Amino acid sequence: AVLLDQSNFKSICHDIAFISDSPGVQLENRQVYRHIEKFLDQATSEVVGESPYFVLRSDGMNLLDQISKKGIQQTYLTNSLRSTDAFYTVSAMIAAINDLQNAGVKVQLYNGQKPENLNQLSIGTSERWGIHSKRAVVDKKHILIGTYNVDPRSANLNSEVLIICRNNPELATHMIKSIQSRIAHSWPLFDVASPI
Repeated sequence: AVLLDQSNFKSICHDIAFISDSPGVQLENRQVYRHIEKFLDQATSEVVGESPYFVLRSDGMNLLDQISKKGIQQTYLTNSLRSTDAFYTVSAMIAAINDLQNAGVKVQLYNGQKPENLNQLSIGTSERWGIHSKRAVVDKKHILIGTYNVDPRSANLNSEVLIICRNNPELATHMIKSIQSRIAHSWPLFDVASPI
């Protein structure tokens, strides 16, 4: 399905950066993860993010743990088995459930329902909706949007790109509302009644 955003929201980023991995899997080519890591480490109050997958390497888990220890609230939205057929990524995320809970990281699982306030141009037959955005808002004013899935493949193999827009609270608020509209159709990972 193709979504048509009827809000006509527009914003200009006056402080923007574009980061790209170079082709090849060598560590020195992996620029996107390093910039995400650095940016999140500079957070002072809150991180709200969305990724279709949420499978962390040990360094990623350590980063989220360090962020939590600084008192920074973290909320991440990802797919559940009801919103993706990539069961292997959901299984891999579940393996880290204790580490995520111990770190105080809030993970929400999308339930596969159509988001509200969206017009749909039907080009398929599936009734299941999933999330595919890779984005985050830091401290309600900095925005990260790119191709980086939170998973080892993006961290280790793929050549990814990232756009960082700094100091744009208006765009940040719009993006948080968009993520929250999907969180409204999700379950907390740590709820024992949550249907993974």
